[in-house]
Amino acid sequence: YKVSIPEDLECSDCTVRLLRQAKEWSSKYLFWSCADVDIQRPGAYKEDCFGHGKALAGRCRCDRLYY
Repeated sequence: YKVSIPEDLECSDCTVRLLRQAKEWSSKYLFWSCADVDIQRPGAYKEDCFGHGKALAGRCRCDRLYY
């Protein structure tokens, strides 16, 4: 499913909540999922690989024993 977020929205330490009906199991079966997120304007984010790797070409190359 596509989710639209306003282009000018910025938010630190926000929570995204997803609710999904799992009809394949039952019409009353629901999944709830949550994620803590930061929404920043393009170009404001600098990848730091959570302090355990190096950012190369937009991806992290993880230190040994991290993934």
